[in-house]
Amino acid sequence: MTSILFDVFYRSYDNFMKTFRLDDHEAILSQIRALAAKGRLGPPEPFKIADIGGGTGVLAHSLLELGHDVTIIDPAQRMTAIAKERNPRVTVINEALAKVSPEPLYDVIILRDCFHHIADQGPALSKLSQILQDDGLLIIQDFSPNSLRAQLLFTLERCLLEKIYPIPSSDLAAMMARAGFSSTIIRLNSRDYLAIGTKSSKQSTKEKPAEVEQ
Repeated sequence: MTSILFDVFYRSYDNFMKTFRLDDHEAILSQIRALAAKGRLGPPEPFKIADIGGGTGVLAHSLLELGHDVTIIDPAQRMTAIAKERNPRVTVINEALAKVSPEPLYDVIILRDCFHHIADQGPALSKLSQILQDDGLLIIQDFSPNSLRAQLLFTLERCLLEKIYPIPSSDLAAMMARAGFSSTIIRLNSRDYLAIGTKSSKQSTKEKPAEVEQ
């Protein structure tokens, strides 16, 4: 099915992101820098990062500049073609998440401003767990449905015939726990939040996620 936002207005997408102030990914980069500094995943080596719904590659470019190996997983071929133009070093898989091979395993998986576009969110988190190595990090940045700014964005997306499934941070944290992630919520502002999940084979899925204000 053709997406008006991603397949028709793909050349204007980056301007759309700037207009709604959605182009700031510093919070995600800070998490990646902190993870690298801690050496949590072993010696300081480039992380293998999957950027789900990475589109035109703005975030992927910044991650590549930090020295990491980045794969965009996104079925929108016209969007990812722009990502390749922006940085030829990015790897692109033009598949829906459900169809992605369980190998290779990634150290970090990022979904920025795209989780609310996923209809089957529970199975999606299970798939993400499949392709994430043990003790790997899942970072989801999305919008609080009660925020007026988020509601304006959702209205525009619906006007462009996008099917969206907004999710409160507390519901996402509970869903992540059921998928085997220990999660922390970081509120960036009234609209945006980060859900940070750690996959561990030893982690109890009954642990209550922590709420962290920022």
